[in-house]
Amino acid sequence: MALPTEGAQISASTVVAASDSAPSHCEIKGAIAPVSENAWPINFSVLIPEEWNKKAVHFGGSGYNGSIPNLYARVAGSPANAQSPLQRGYAVFGSDSGHQSETSPLASFALVPEALENFAHAQLKKTRDSAVFVIQEFKQAKPERTYWFGNSQGGREGVTVAQRYPEDYDGVMARVPVLNFSGLQLWGNKAGQAIAKADVAFTEATVQAVHNAVVAVCDGLDGLQDGVIANTDACKAEFKPQQHLQCGGADLKVDAAACLTPSQVEALEKAHEPLNYGYAVANGVTGYSAWSWGGEMDPGTNAWTWVYNGAKARAVEYGSSFAQYFIAQGSPAFDWATFDITAYQDRIKEVSEVVDSTNPDLSKFYARGGKLLMSENGADYAKNPYATYAYHDAVKEKMGADKAEEFLRLYVTPGADHGVGASQWQAAYLDWLTVLENWVEQGQVPGAKLEHVFVDNAGATTAKRPHCRYPTYPHYVAGDVNDIDSFECRSPNLR
Repeated sequence: MALPTEGAQISASTVVAASDSAPSHCEIKGAIAPVSENAWPINFSVLIPEEWNKKAVHFGGSGYNGSIPNLYARVAGSPANAQSPLQRGYAVFGSDSGHQSETSPLASFALVPEALENFAHAQLKKTRDSAVFVIQEFKQAKPERTYWFGNSQGGREGVTVAQRYPEDYDGVMARVPVLNFSGLQLWGNKAGQAIAKADVAFTEATVQAVHNAVVAVCDGLDGLQDGVIANTDACKAEFKPQQHLQCGGADLKVDAAACLTPSQVEALEKAHEPLNYGYAVANGVTGYSAWSWGGEMDPGTNAWTWVYNGAKARAVEYGSSFAQYFIAQGSPAFDWATFDITAYQDRIKEVSEVVDSTNPDLSKFYARGGKLLMSENGADYAKNPYATYAYHDAVKEKMGADKAEEFLRLYVTPGADHGVGASQWQAAYLDWLTVLENWVEQGQVPGAKLEHVFVDNAGATTAKRPHCRYPTYPHYVAGDVNDIDSFECRSPNLR
């Protein structure tokens, strides 16, 4: 292992017979010992199929991690009838990132410097090195190709390996990646401070009113009245809370009984504001991007659950835990409701350097022929897609547009939430593993418009829609709304 540890040990090695969900394979479990006495081991697992294709997939984690991801799963966002990497002959591996789920309270592992560094990036290298060693011992050969797949936190980790450990991976798929991790958590704490005020008192009915008003103003900006807001850039410019939502507004888009008070509108606007540090942190980042509108009441990870449910909102839970343990370092005097980023400038900079995956210099990953495929969801309230857009643009500026064109792709699914929710767009699937594999191994460059398919419970295709390359969005032109050819991928500046 290239990074410091006290070695690793295998705790179990089991031959698993073939089943409907997996081929015959060996399941190997182990633990990488920490250097510090108070740090936790990195628990990892490796699945090696009997019929191995000489390739490997590293699966990323989620949230604050703490458990080994499901290595038997298919790639996130792929069709229900798609084969998992293991079924396709890949060796698969992953880890719990160096702390366990029972570590309580949330994010308190960050009080241990080695655990924080492991969570941020070091566990990725240690796990990869251990897994490759195990595969080589078992199959007498290293993987000829190694891919990364991750969602959310796992998406951040994927971009991290392209930045920090570029020689280890041929292709990375980062889905809804939380790249500006510090910014998101500090924004969540700040938004909670605005929403949790006594005179705001958001309810689900309030958020439903916001959703209704946004749809009334923005739904047609993508050429189709279907409840899905694809042209989010135009919506940011067109939707005015004071005008469309506040009681007495000049162009109210909700029933008078459902209008918002001035205090509610002020809190709503603050939640959509960018977070500005007032100083630069890692890689020159100065805050967190402003949010758009749309998908507020998606039944999956909706805005009520993540943002507007006062002190119970998940953004507040994650953000306040980050502020308390990553930044304030467990201070008993910590109070999330009065936390101020100006008082912790040095510590925020220090943490950002370790945990944020915002370095736009991917020159080493590019030089070794690596490919970076990213996907965003347009109605994601667990994290802001505009933060990913900002990173994409920073890479193009740093690397140059011509180089970026060779190895970088970002696609956006409008109206989809963070996880496997119930919005109409969340039922759309695409075989991301094949897209990445063909790009790396066959030189088949992903196009400007990829095809998402909608499937019913029997796995039959019921509709097709475009997955447009950023910065374009799918604009309906004419024809069957369930046909990909009825849409154009347009610039947000065009209607």
